[in-house]
Amino acid sequence: MDPALRRRLDAALALLAVIAFATLSMAFSPATAVALALVTGVLGTIVWDNVRPAQPEENR
Repeated sequence: MDPALRRRLDAALALLAVIAFATLSMAFSPATAVALALVTGVLGTIVWDNVRPAQPEENR
């Protein structure tokens, strides 16, 4: 896949995740929203690292 396209898709996915989280967190108290943010961030990082294929290092 083209690296520029991949970066755009990554940015779009991140934006959708932020919008979804903001929408969900409005339904909870602030403390619950913070806890949900931490859990979502940790689980999202674990899943993203395991699902996304490794990127080769770019030549400089």
